[in-house]
Amino acid sequence: MHSMAVARAATRRPRSWQARGLSDDEMRHLLRVLGRVPNQLELALVAALWSEHCGYKHSRLALRRLPRAPLAGSRTRVLEGWSQDAGLVELGDGWAVSFKVESHNHPSAVEPVQGAATGVGGILRDVLATGARPVAVLDSLHFGPLEERQQQYLMEGVVAGISSYGNAVGVPTVGGELHVHPGYRGNPLVNVMAAGLVPVDRLRRPPSGPALEDARVWLIGAATGRDGLGGATFASRTLSGSDWESRPAVQVGDPLLEKGLIEACLEIFDQDLALAAQDLGAAGLTSAASELAHRLGRGLELFLDRVPVREEGLDAEALMLSESQERMLILCRPEDGPAVEAVARKWELEAGEVGRLVPGGDLIVTHRDRRRTRLPLRVLVDETPRYRPPDPRPQAPPGGGHRSAPAAPWPVLEASAAREQLRRLLAHPELGPRENVFQRYDHQVGLRTVTGPGADAAVLRVPASPVGLALTLQSDGRRCLRDPRQGAAWVVAEAATSVACAGAEPLAVTDGLNLGSPEDPQVYQQLADVVEGLADGCRALGLPVVSGNVSLYNETGRAADPGGNVRVGRQAIPPTPVVGLVGWLPRVEERLPMGLQEGSLLLLAGEPSPDPGGSLWAEVVGFEEPPAPDGEDALSGSFRNGRVADDGPHLDLGSVRGAVRWLVRASREGLLRSAHDLSQGGLAAGLVEAALAGGVGARIRLPRGDVPTLFGELPGRALVGADPQALHRLLNLAREERVAVTVLGRSGGDRVDLTWAGAAVCAPGGLTTRLVLPLAELAAWRAGEAEAPANMAGDRLREECGVVGAWCDPGTSASSSALLLAMLALQHRGEESAGVGYLEAGEVRVAKGMGRVNEVFAQGSPARRELDRARSPGLVGHVRYSTAGASSLENAQPFLARTRFGDVALAHNGQLLEEGPVASADGFRSGESDSRRFARLLAASPAATLLEAVVATARQVRGAFALVILSPHGLFALRDPLGIRPLVLGRGPTGWVAASESCAVEAMGAQVVDEVAPGEVVWVRPGGGEAAPLRTRFASPEAPRFCLFEWVYLSRPDSRYAGQSVYRARQRIGRELWREHPVQADVVVPAPDSGTPAALGVAQASGLPFELGFLKNAYIGRTFIQPDPEVRRHQVQVKLRAIPEVVGGKRVILVDDSVVRGTTSRQMVEMLRRAGAREVHLYVASPPYRYPCLYGIDTPSDAELIASRRGVEEVRQFIGADSLRYLSLSGLARAVGDRLVDGDQPAGHCAACFTGRYPVSRLQLGEAYPLGAAR
Repeated sequence: MHSMAVARAATRRPRSWQARGLSDDEMRHLLRVLGRVPNQLELALVAALWSEHCGYKHSRLALRRLPRAPLAGSRTRVLEGWSQDAGLVELGDGWAVSFKVESHNHPSAVEPVQGAATGVGGILRDVLATGARPVAVLDSLHFGPLEERQQQYLMEGVVAGISSYGNAVGVPTVGGELHVHPGYRGNPLVNVMAAGLVPVDRLRRPPSGPALEDARVWLIGAATGRDGLGGATFASRTLSGSDWESRPAVQVGDPLLEKGLIEACLEIFDQDLALAAQDLGAAGLTSAASELAHRLGRGLELFLDRVPVREEGLDAEALMLSESQERMLILCRPEDGPAVEAVARKWELEAGEVGRLVPGGDLIVTHRDRRRTRLPLRVLVDETPRYRPPDPRPQAPPGGGHRSAPAAPWPVLEASAAREQLRRLLAHPELGPRENVFQRYDHQVGLRTVTGPGADAAVLRVPASPVGLALTLQSDGRRCLRDPRQGAAWVVAEAATSVACAGAEPLAVTDGLNLGSPEDPQVYQQLADVVEGLADGCRALGLPVVSGNVSLYNETGRAADPGGNVRVGRQAIPPTPVVGLVGWLPRVEERLPMGLQEGSLLLLAGEPSPDPGGSLWAEVVGFEEPPAPDGEDALSGSFRNGRVADDGPHLDLGSVRGAVRWLVRASREGLLRSAHDLSQGGLAAGLVEAALAGGVGARIRLPRGDVPTLFGELPGRALVGADPQALHRLLNLAREERVAVTVLGRSGGDRVDLTWAGAAVCAPGGLTTRLVLPLAELAAWRAGEAEAPANMAGDRLREECGVVGAWCDPGTSASSSALLLAMLALQHRGEESAGVGYLEAGEVRVAKGMGRVNEVFAQGSPARRELDRARSPGLVGHVRYSTAGASSLENAQPFLARTRFGDVALAHNGQLLEEGPVASADGFRSGESDSRRFARLLAASPAATLLEAVVATARQVRGAFALVILSPHGLFALRDPLGIRPLVLGRGPTGWVAASESCAVEAMGAQVVDEVAPGEVVWVRPGGGEAAPLRTRFASPEAPRFCLFEWVYLSRPDSRYAGQSVYRARQRIGRELWREHPVQADVVVPAPDSGTPAALGVAQASGLPFELGFLKNAYIGRTFIQPDPEVRRHQVQVKLRAIPEVVGGKRVILVDDSVVRGTTSRQMVEMLRRAGAREVHLYVASPPYRYPCLYGIDTPSDAELIASRRGVEEVRQFIGADSLRYLSLSGLARAVGDRLVDGDQPAGHCAACFTGRYPVSRLQLGEAYPLGAAR
């Protein structure tokens, strides 16, 4: 009855199909193939099976490019079983392995625990449906920066979901990976691979002919409920703010029921009761029944009244589309139905005969004694719309990507630089301590695991067989974002190398494709390129793709959370193909360990990496983009090693194939003792991982000590430990396989000892650079203990940033040494990174790095030499703690910005808020610091002069800021309209200085002249000499709101703030404390060192003796490393020790500047009591710190601030003091020369951290920090 009239009538009706995820064109297609208007149930069924998640409508045509059969001559044999849910490959000795990877991204984004847990359950049933017993799980997890609370919440939930389900169901989680990248901030990825074992003689081909006559369909497992309704369509669209309300689309799992279901199905298979089996996953009964019947060439009649349910009143749509977990369809002969039911009841499962196969090709659904639909199965399965992807782009030419690397060789690193870069790499989550993840997984349940999590590939025993099964799961979204095609081939090559490093021969691949919306042409092109790259890699290595999954629409749309607070820009994830690979070991005892073995000859197998582009090193340590062409991003930067970023080395798949074959052959001949893949973190990181895994050190001689040699990445490379007597045979094998092999050194000892030729040649043979790293120190680096392992900094507020700028009189040049002294004076305001902007031949340049000033600009370092050579009339310096934007070199300052007036270097202290014109003008790119946003706005200004551009940009932004800007046109210094962040102006013998604090001005030999006024730009012009700088207002004068906490803690005591001595103000604070809270005591003791001035004030006012009650060990600091956990628990006592001779038997007043989380105060009180103090009274030199700072101080959330959720008495009890006395807000105001107005508001200061009254923003507390809390 199809006609144009019917089509027009249907499209004039309310568009219910759109709400179900069908486009108008897809609805028209349905009308054509169905020939009538569908009823609402039929529309729901079609929409579910035509969804991207079920129908693969955007990817099916592209996936045809993947190789499905092994190469001729390969030992891989692809098998066929009942179900196509998972791939089957013969393993040897009568066994086959069934395996597949599946994603659960959208559910995990909105409900991480259940989203991840049910992902595990679903993939186990896919493997089970082939007749195999699930024996292993691996997971691939991708999150945004883990310093953000939301990402911590997601990761904690996902890990909990995987561990709770896998551990309870009795299937070990044997491996996986963790990736962290800002691109996954809005949409985490949770991909799970499962593998199962089945005897080959137990496999059954799909039945046909008479066996199918009147075959019955049984539904066994859990009862059906409403959970998971709409899950397929939910997973086939972009996440948005409304998805906080999408939790009903997330299923709820029961691992113990799943365990019973697995055992019941295996018993049904053993008794030969099943003709076929099918998992109920996405789209529930609709998908499982339709696929099963259509694959068998039959029709199907379903009786929904027979479906076991856990609640009454479910309609036909809910019964057909519910995605309740732990359910399987069993197809059996009519006479075997009672036996199937008996097995199900034995395992305490629900069971119901819900349908039968019928002649023809229709799906017939009966509910409440009424036929609800008769729908051709071909409409549901075969007529799914097919969208044709673009043609894949050509392979990138050898030698690089979009930009080729400069011809100049990479500079040789000094030992201190190599040490620091390696330390930072090892602390990254992708290389760092992953034990806190995989130790929550039970990887030994089932007693098959031989090599578990943390290795290149997991290895399992095969029952009653010498054969071993190797498994790995790999991805690299970072590299695929740069070049999707080469990146996808890279992942295949990396997986094959990892399996070969276990001594196994790679057999076959399962793939999971994770991308954004295919409706975006750029993303659709990425999909085509990724598939082609997978095909390139698999064809080159002879690997068939036997199963897989596609997850699209992994992006966030512009929306708000239920509170209306957090607005998220539309962002697709990096294209992320996940490759699972299985390998074969003829004897499981021949597996290779990753860890070094004592006395081995160490070899590097594979070609050296010519460039670190796209590597983890490039992200964590090294690259900033070079100046962009006109019309592109106006930010530019330098790379402190003197190189520009390249797209990375060209992937030679032929070399990878040779390296894989060499590893497998050498292992088979027993020539190798260990092997470790070097595709992540390069040789240096891989050597450390292998040394720590084996507990054995190494002595290595490198051909070069440059970045590519140490940190460059390339698949097909391995660090191999060999029998020294086998070198000749190994080199012969290498010649046969055309693999480069380099002798590096020997394993042994308790340290990694690296040497390479130095950069300078001053004598015959040159100089040698040596880097010695004890294993205990390396272990502590990986445990994240390099920064502050022995102090109590976690309970202290971290200051925001410090800035300083200088401009010299004509005929002179600024002293870089003096500027570095000023930066050292500001070091307490930031220790994460340090940088200097300067002028060279009229061009602005920047030298910067991660770490403290004396680390980044150590004498003789490349950055210091570069700075000392410059003869610049002006300099700007910056020290940083991150308050918005990740802690990375990308966000280290100063920034270079290209403007129409030339390049400028910008250093910023403070924080810009999400409100105001800057939000719409700039879009707030995820992970980008607010300082960089100011630079971007400045670069885009249409103003006629640079001064006008600075003024105009300052008027655009809101928040708290103090900036210094260097350009060939002079030095600019500006301060926010309320003066929240400090900035002072000074004059020295040869020029002008602007800095965050007066101590920095004086460190440069200058004297403070004035403060930069709130809302003012100061311009020191070239040639101005001693003449006063030009001062311009960009905002009308208001009552200032100086930061009250500068008096309490932030500023150095020897600075002057708002015209007063900070030291004297803190003494007055102490006197006010005693005036408000006198107490019977014997001695006054400061909390070192910030409590000292206030403690002196208390002692002066009370007449009590002042004593230093704590000894602070200055020699521990950042360098004290102790890998033993029992000793680490006592490091605080080593760092800080109470002196019994001072406090023993006395009533002690302990004076501290503030209480943040309370843990430091509690530890100090405990120390005093152990030292014999009779009473401890804690005096706090500020009011209770209840609210987070929005203006550039790195504070915990209000939920983490102890005073925000507890009264004074509760805080006292937590700390354990005899009394707790806070200074009142009025007392603090009096001490700094202010007064209270409007009840609790100081007239001239911001007190928001104490009162919650924010002078600039009215953001709701407790929801998010500004800029999405990227702190």
